[in-house]
Amino acid sequence: RNRVTLDSISMVLTQEEIDNCREAFLSFDKDRSGTIDVWELRQVLEAMGQTPTEEELFQMVSEVDDNMSGSIDFGEFLKVVECQKQRAENL
Repeated sequence: RNRVTLDSISMVLTQEEIDNCREAFLSFDKDRSGTIDVWELRQVLEAMGQTPTEEELFQMVSEVDDNMSGSIDFGEFLKVVECQKQRAENL
């Protein structure tokens, strides 16, 4: 299993945001598999105030799904949130 270091992510996300992401991730990882699928991801992002389209959701997963599992682990999830934050700031 690939481990993503938080060093590269912490430049964009504050520790509080990372903690909030962990809480959100765990609350939507219903089967406690350590990963969330695209539909669980939609629920997480909507709970965080985002409104991604289905196409955007699949794009997000494919951009960060390093092991091609079709679902994302917490490190991959942080990359999604980081990208979403950067996109929102660039609007």
